Amino acid sequence: PGTGFFNLEIALADPAEIELEVCNIMGSRLWSRSADPLSFHKVSIDLSELPAGCYFLNVSSKNRTASRKLILLDH
Repeated sequence: PGTGFFNLEIALADPAEIELEVCNIMGSRLWSRSADPLSFHKVSIDLSELPAGCYFLNVSSKNRTASRKLILLDH
């Protein structure tokens, strides 16, 4: 859980471009970003403008996708 600021560190076996997106529980994309082809990515996400609730972070590379739940608390 957090108040809207998240720092991610993503390590990949091979350098690859990644796509990140944050969606609400209805699947609507609220935030997205691409990152250059690297083996290690550090990304800061500011979701402080969004209301408290449950969101999903999706991280995709050329052959893999991972999703994690983000919980925003009142701020």
